[in-house]
Amino acid sequence: MAGKIEWIGIRPERRAEVKSVADVRVDINDGLVGDHVTQDHRQVTIISKEDLEQVRQTIGTETIDPADARRNIVISGMDFTDLNGAKIRLGDEAVIEVTGYCHPCQRMDENFGEGGREAMAHKAGWTAKVLISGDASIGDRVELM
Repeated sequence: MAGKIEWIGIRPERRAEVKSVADVRVDINDGLVGDHVTQDHRQVTIISKEDLEQVRQTIGTETIDPADARRNIVISGMDFTDLNGAKIRLGDEAVIEVTGYCHPCQRMDENFGEGGREAMAHKAGWTAKVLISGDASIGDRVELM
């Protein structure tokens, strides 16, 4: 099953505004270069574009800014139902391993309005660690391995 990278965001520090970028270095030691999270099990967060669209419909807005979901990479065209333990290639080289579900936090109510956290339930994406370093860019192919 293949998908595509639709959006990439990094946060230079905790609670900082998410900065949208066209490409990023995915590093086995540093996670996404420029992002503040480097914990082994949570170096990268991914979310489905289709799930974000469902969240948009639930909260009743015309558009949804991926930065408000506070995840690193938005991917289209992949089934996000149960990715726990899956290995995913981003672009030509980078490989991540999904380590768990990314639970929606109180920030979702702050960013999307009251009910945002509830709207994100079961659609909040996944955490992952980097297995193989490489570069990832918007438009790159994403593949389950």
